Amino acid sequence: MTQTTIVIRRPITILLLLLVTAGILTVTLWVTGKTYSSLDPIPFEDVRHLAHRLERHPVSMRVI
Repeated sequence: MTQTTIVIRRPITILLLLLVTAGILTVTLWVTGKTYSSLDPIPFEDVRHLAHRLERHPVSMRVI
């Protein structure tokens, strides 16, 4: 069984890196407006709710 080595020259590697980076940026910017549209308008409300719930019903942190 012989192994084949594939050599990709530096300019092609840089071009591929730039294309992938541009693709990631494009998808991120395109999706950004839609991703955050369902956020709760009150920041950290979930954290406050969890803290309040833990005050009423403490959770044991003891390791057995």
